[in-house]
Amino acid sequence: MPTPHRKRRALGRLGLFLGLTSGLCLLQGPAALPQPTAPRRATFVNAFGMQPAPDPWIVRRDGYYYFTFTAGDRIEIWRARTLKELRLAGPSTVWEPPIGLNRRELWAPELHFLDDRCYLYYTATSGGDANRRIYALESAGQDPLGPYFDRQKLDLPDDRYAIDGTVWEKDGERFFLWSGRPNDHRPEDRENGNPQNLYLARMDSPLRVSGSRTLISTPEYRWEREPPWDDPLPGQRPPGKKQDPNNPYWWVNEGPEILHGNGNTFVLYSASHSKTDEYCLGMLRYLGGNPLEASSWRKHPVPVFQKYTEPGTGRGVYGPGHCAFFRSPGETEDWIAYHANDQPNLGWHPRSTRMQRFGWNRDGTPFLGLPVAKSLPLDAPAGETWSPRPADDGRRGLLAEYTDPRHPETPRVRRLDPTLDFRWDLKAPAPTIPADFFRARWHGYVEPPSSDEYTFATEADDGVRVWIDGALVINDWNVHGPVLKESAPVRLRAGRKHSLHVEYFEYDRTAQVRLLWSSSRQRQKSPIPQSQLYPREP
Repeated sequence: MPTPHRKRRALGRLGLFLGLTSGLCLLQGPAALPQPTAPRRATFVNAFGMQPAPDPWIVRRDGYYYFTFTAGDRIEIWRARTLKELRLAGPSTVWEPPIGLNRRELWAPELHFLDDRCYLYYTATSGGDANRRIYALESAGQDPLGPYFDRQKLDLPDDRYAIDGTVWEKDGERFFLWSGRPNDHRPEDRENGNPQNLYLARMDSPLRVSGSRTLISTPEYRWEREPPWDDPLPGQRPPGKKQDPNNPYWWVNEGPEILHGNGNTFVLYSASHSKTDEYCLGMLRYLGGNPLEASSWRKHPVPVFQKYTEPGTGRGVYGPGHCAFFRSPGETEDWIAYHANDQPNLGWHPRSTRMQRFGWNRDGTPFLGLPVAKSLPLDAPAGETWSPRPADDGRRGLLAEYTDPRHPETPRVRRLDPTLDFRWDLKAPAPTIPADFFRARWHGYVEPPSSDEYTFATEADDGVRVWIDGALVINDWNVHGPVLKESAPVRLRAGRKHSLHVEYFEYDRTAQVRLLWSSSRQRQKSPIPQSQLYPREP
């Protein structure tokens, strides 16, 4: 098999811009990929390539994609029927932590459908790296958009540092897979090594992990041991030096994900420190037998997905990692989602999600190809259809949903609100919903009367967020009295329905929320009229 270095040199400029094509597949000898049929399918440009969205997870269910990623202080789920629509959909915030052990730095949520319920597994901390653990949410019903009960921390064997949990279902049994460390994650452990490993344990139920943990992978190759740079000084890039590459503290295996294909089971995982450009994907192959025996797993000796730089230009894709896998609507194609950066030495913060199709080698292993530039239009998954103008069923207004987050079992109130212009004061917004501590969200489209730059504004008591075409334009998520907040100007086009999503929470006492707009033709702020609003399902 050619080495990764030879493959990159042979592909040259084509790799970054063409991604997976039949020509590339011939270099590796995979089985033939399904070819597009006329008429040409829709295209998309990396669904979340235009905003930070690290640690992606995506799954298809009942005709919808459900997508989530690390939002930091909350868990969002984005839902849409196509990848093209996903970026414009706007999120549903399904959970925000109260005061507790899981209140900070919510990482890497994953949505799983188990025993007629939806479960969200995520990483959080009460403060500091040593206290990172994996937590779970359980849905009140079967709707992936919630509401959810907080089921607190998963009790994993040894109760040590644990992140990036996922579930593997095999022959009627369940196993939990995560990234952890052999020792406690204290400052003194940095001197003693303490690498990040992959562990596996049996699950008795979606909320109970039992028995001891089995170490199935530890960083052993150089490509799994790339340390991070020191944090840079202002205006300095790259930073001055890297951490000690001989200290096992910086050696990393994390973000494990299960992949099935050709009768085989693989674990794809991220290797090296996540702040480095060398962050990449490694692979384990399940050989059969007892999964809880380390001898049942074999590690691939080289990365299966890594950074790519276009020769002579510096353009490329850096630090591709933390992947998820999904299939096309027709179950004929395999796809990968992952995060990466466009430039070197950027570290954590600007990472964006990319999605691309992949194939299989003749030996039954996955052929992921090269990471594709986020500006490149890609064919959408087979079976997707997309219309640039949503259907008009004659209704006007926004689809509203009111919930009581303190009591997830309380039925949601769903209705069509003609406008978003409410002053409830001390009254409840809907039957069964309390006057205090409630949540609301509105989904729809706004169609401007003319092409122009529009400024959106909210008057809210208490917190409110607004998304236009999937971009967060107002973020005022705080407890306060009536406050006016404005967005930067947003360019809207006449004749086009622009996706609109609003979320609101009421803390206590008086409640109000208003959505206003203005433009160069209409200087005065006013509520968006019902005639310009169209409902849509979340």
